[in-house]
Amino acid sequence: MPALRSRLAALAVGAVALAVAACGGDSSHRPVAMSDTGATLEGTVKAGSEQLHYAMIMVKSAGGTASGKIDEEGRYKISNVPLGEVQVGVNTSAAQGDFTADQMRAGAMTGGGEGGKAGRKRVNVKMIHLKEQYFDPASSGLKTTVNAGANTFDIVLPSSALAPARK
Repeated sequence: MPALRSRLAALAVGAVALAVAACGGDSSHRPVAMSDTGATLEGTVKAGSEQLHYAMIMVKSAGGTASGKIDEEGRYKISNVPLGEVQVGVNTSAAQGDFTADQMRAGAMTGGGEGGKAGRKRVNVKMIHLKEQYFDPASSGLKTTVNAGANTFDIVLPSSALAPARK
């Protein structure tokens, strides 16, 4: 019986050593979970007089990153936001899929007749595109300070942030 215990212990130690070796013993490639900051950031986004309804909001600092999307009501809320000064990006291209899905749910892509064009409904849903410089928190020029708890940051971009209309 003692011999069996010794063998099992040796196998367990060998398995642990093999697992560590498989990881390379280098912790730089392991994912690191950001500690829960308890901070939220929420608000609305406007570009000129246009209220945005489709965008991913990204928050970045030396302490980490967090992101969220604008909801149906035109508001965003991001949890576990890094504390201190943060840079903020507004990426409208990242939400193009949400826009298309909403159009489909609303019936914009339904219809009959030849080629499926006759009988289509007009949907009052608008996708507003921003210039790419606003997508990245590092180049957007948007900053705010986040404290523990709830924080509000209504993002107001100049009309010049709007990208030319796409066809």
